[in-house]
Amino acid sequence: MTHSIIPPTPALVLVVDDQPRNLQMLKASLMREGLRVVVASSGEEALEMIERQQPDLMLLDVMMPGMDGFDVCARVKSNPATRDIPVIFLTAETQLQSIKRGFEVGGVDYVTKPFNRQEMVARVNTQVELRRAQMRHTASLMEQTRLINIIAQHWLKPLQRLVFLTSQSRNICRANANGADTNANAGAFAMEAEATAGQMLSSLEDFLHESQGVITGARHLQPGTITTDELKAIIENWYVTAIRRQLDFQVMAPPIPMPVSASVFTATQILDPILANAVKAAREQGRISARVRHVGGEIIVEVEDDGPGFSKEYLKHPFQASVRPSGNSKERQHLGIGLALAKRAADRISARLELDNLGAGGALVRVTFSPATAESSKDV
Repeated sequence: MTHSIIPPTPALVLVVDDQPRNLQMLKASLMREGLRVVVASSGEEALEMIERQQPDLMLLDVMMPGMDGFDVCARVKSNPATRDIPVIFLTAETQLQSIKRGFEVGGVDYVTKPFNRQEMVARVNTQVELRRAQMRHTASLMEQTRLINIIAQHWLKPLQRLVFLTSQSRNICRANANGADTNANAGAFAMEAEATAGQMLSSLEDFLHESQGVITGARHLQPGTITTDELKAIIENWYVTAIRRQLDFQVMAPPIPMPVSASVFTATQILDPILANAVKAAREQGRISARVRHVGGEIIVEVEDDGPGFSKEYLKHPFQASVRPSGNSKERQHLGIGLALAKRAADRISARLELDNLGAGGALVRVTFSPATAESSKDV
């Protein structure tokens, strides 16, 4: 499948010079190269314009009345919000001391007057491309860091479950050593541990698949295919946490596995924040139920808790990180962020996320996954 590539917005260049003729000539030359250009006739005006809209590059005259180019550049570089804007100085001076000062205050290059148009354009294009490459690199690193944080959080519950299962297995081994017949329990724990490890492996494979897309710039638009058994396994990773809170944790799923249009990685991104919200919200020694159902070709996951429910404000503006899901507990303030991330992950695979309060008290979160298709397991 091919996808159209939207061309990037032309770079915005801010030209600062107190001579109208120079401004006109520079603007015309740069616009002929397909660049967007704004102009300022003083250092003070330039700083005001930068506050309103940051340019991709500044062409900055050195000798201006009032605030000269060196002072303007120093101000730009002293502000964390603008210090990465590349500055090319326009100067009639070729003295080494003046050029040196320009680099000292943060300039990346200089162009001497009278201008050589081709040289000036080449220097501008070089710095614009370097700036955009740096921004792409920074964005890629941020995305990779985000993915690493997500996978680390998603591994926490399976690892806790593995620790719990291995602890139980160790107790069974001790009991066997004392003559007790517990082989059946040992086998069940071993099978569950194997399933949990398999889920972690699938999640890691999905993560590597997606992170490779970040590195290469390719995004995988099709979500892949898992089954309702894997959705159930993701939910059951919260069993240990629920038991520690003395909650009645019930999980129901179809006896026959059904295909789901999602990957383990994305399904975990959606379900983990929902379950975290339910565990936090449930009453002490309360109840959580999670149902995986097949309805009309769609796979629906419903998570209910017996807590205070969602606040009216949150239901008016759902999935906004700045609004608390419930006003009854300060410790739940961060959960609005989790549900916002769940919504974002659901949107990526065209899943629907719905919230409601139960009549008898408590909250309901419903996730509707799209039906799996033959294309779901193919990379784009």
